[in-house]
Amino acid sequence: MNRFGQIYLGSHDLQEGWGSSVGLCIFTQKKHNIHTPTEEQLEEVWDSGEYKGKVTAGDIQAAFDCGEEVLHLWKMKCVEFDKSLQR
Repeated sequence: MNRFGQIYLGSHDLQEGWGSSVGLCIFTQKKHNIHTPTEEQLEEVWDSGEYKGKVTAGDIQAAFDCGEEVLHLWKMKCVEFDKSLQR
């Protein structure tokens, strides 16, 4: 894990924001011993709230490292600038 990841994961509640959906998926995968949880399984765990506080930064890092979780990124390049939009 890079330094930014260590700082970010170490200083934020993993059950809020983006960490909530990632934690939910990781916990559900472990609970049901499956690779891809169904929507029903995710809803069951979400409604119960049992995943909260059970997923660590290490769990999330391990899921990304082995490819169970992925983060899609896009890079955009400015090819033209319209000054009228700036005003």
